[in-house]
Amino acid sequence: MLIDIFKEHNKKVATLVGKEYAACTSIRYQTSLKHTQEYLQWQ
Repeated sequence: MLIDIFKEHNKKVATLVGKEYAACTSIRYQTSLKHTQEYLQWQ
């Protein structure tokens, strides 16, 4: 469930790049998602 919410959030941020968010912010959220997924697999 956490990953689904994270992915949905990232989609919303990606659509707002250039309006409310910078492109690097979207990249950081994608990186955070990747790290979270790796951590959950590790645990």
